[in-house]
Amino acid sequence: MIKTLGSTSILVASIGMGTGFTDQELQHPQEIIHLLSLGIDKGINLIDTAESYGNGLCEELVGKAIQDRRERAIIASKFSPEHSSFDDVIKSCETSLKRLQTDCIDIYQVHWIDPATPIGETMEALLKIQDQGKIKVIGVSNYNVEQ
Repeated sequence: MIKTLGSTSILVASIGMGTGFTDQELQHPQEIIHLLSLGIDKGINLIDTAESYGNGLCEELVGKAIQDRRERAIIASKFSPEHSSFDDVIKSCETSLKRLQTDCIDIYQVHWIDPATPIGETMEALLKIQDQGKIKVIGVSNYNVEQ
């Protein structure tokens, strides 16, 4: 079943694939690439990853899995809280784009809140990379309602 993601124009399957693999699972990268590719081929179009998963290796594996399927994949990635400053958000996005082998991340999220960085600074960077077409929509992960 395909649904519209919130108020965006992004259409996502009801089931997505996460990539928070364990160190043991990451010892079998070809199996991970195969499973992600198979999922896309079967209609699961949302892949959730993060720069911190496997120290970036998970983003690299997603990039390999979507090479011939990019138009059918919705990529959601996240940057780490220690990268919430203006310059670090931009650098993290650029690094993730390279690892994912794509020119645009569909959903780019703040992974965890960073109390040391004003959210306005983080949002300024996110809006800049959105205006540049490097990300489609901005999101948050691991935030409560008040945050």
